[in-house]
Amino acid sequence: MKKAIIFLFLVLIPLVFAAKTETTKELNINDTATVYGKTLTVLSASSMGQLRVSVDGVEGIVRPGINRTTDINEMYIEILNFTYVDSENIESILKITVNFECGDKSCNISETSVSCCTDCGCEENLKCINNLCQKEECVIDWDCDDNNNCTIDKCSTVPPRSCSNTPITQCISNDTCCPSACGPENDADCIKPVEEVTVIEERPVEEVAEETEKAEQPEDKVIISERRKGTIIAVVVALLVVVVGFFILTRK
Repeated sequence: MKKAIIFLFLVLIPLVFAAKTETTKELNINDTATVYGKTLTVLSASSMGQLRVSVDGVEGIVRPGINRTTDINEMYIEILNFTYVDSENIESILKITVNFECGDKSCNISETSVSCCTDCGCEENLKCINNLCQKEECVIDWDCDDNNNCTIDKCSTVPPRSCSNTPITQCISNDTCCPSACGPENDADCIKPVEEVTVIEERPVEEVAEETEKAEQPEDKVIISERRKGTIIAVVVALLVVVVGFFILTRK
């Protein structure tokens, strides 16, 4: 039991001495206050005296009340004075306490990647930006490619890096883009390639009609038609033989 008490004493004493408390100046909507490397931003307020604030990206509500302290992302906040003018204008004075120094390059027992990623870092796919673990949209310009030749794809250089795809409007040749306001006279990319023309061989109308007729007829009908032609030819030949024979006999 004594060892546990001594352990808590040794842990809590440094935290007490490490804590830092500050009283802010008058804060309006969108004003900020930084204590021990942690930043509070006033987002909005209600006429009842409630403040919606963000502490390093973590949002919360601070309610009024004597000695009423609200813990938001390891920042302890108390409203000392509040005057509501309208939804965009207020006057607030806050008492802020932070129990560790965020930014001393040491991730102590009270710090986490959420409360102080500046010291504790972030997960592999996130980056600590303004003491907030954020996911960047890109690293290089290629990451922003939208498969559109008529946009300029860029990855911002200021963290958190994000993509922009700006439409091309200038008439510039050989940039693989033909903007809607450009034409062949001022942008070579607007010249359409010459299409290949298939040359059709000219053939007699009768030959084409005969082939078309054959193509439209079923195979068995074509065969029957050929047989009929053969029969007619045989009959004609036979008649010629009879006529010639009769003529010879009558001459004798």
